[in-house]
Amino acid sequence: MSCSIEILRLDEANVEPHHIVGFIHVYQDAFSGPPWFENHPTKRVYEMVFLEHLPHCLVLALDGREVVGLACCHPVLAEVNTGNHVREFLTAHREIAPFPLEQTIYQSEVAVLSSYRRQHIAEKLTLARFDWARGQGLTHYTMRTEPNGSLSKPLYEKLGARIAKGLVQPISPGADEVKSESKERIYLWGKL
Repeated sequence: MSCSIEILRLDEANVEPHHIVGFIHVYQDAFSGPPWFENHPTKRVYEMVFLEHLPHCLVLALDGREVVGLACCHPVLAEVNTGNHVREFLTAHREIAPFPLEQTIYQSEVAVLSSYRRQHIAEKLTLARFDWARGQGLTHYTMRTEPNGSLSKPLYEKLGARIAKGLVQPISPGADEVKSESKERIYLWGKL
């Protein structure tokens, strides 16, 4: 493992095939273990995660040409079809959300290969997303996670996030790829 990890924000102009293959590998690897135990088909990861976030913010951590981490986000109210119904859920619960939906970025995913963890890569990826969101004029962030055993929850709490009381979202019925013990997700939030 190298100490020289590069953080790269992708857009349509700089995507290379190894970025896509690496993104899919990291995503599938990270979410196949605890607490998620999820099985995400390659086509679904490519279409509903990679392509849906590319017009917004998709960031990679690279060790040379190897993708070792990923993160992506989008404005809460953006038309993004990731299948998790975040926009609809938060819009329906707008009155109890402790952040203004119009000014909030949704931190969709952050994942690092297990052999590269504990090197602050997830934090660097998250801070890159925060910088992108500030550049878009946004002022808050939120993320959704497993209530128990989440690897990202301590990271966000370290960065000042708090649990959004009352915002507990059931997992969509028919989400066959979700095998985690919890059938609900909590939201954390903070200011950028």
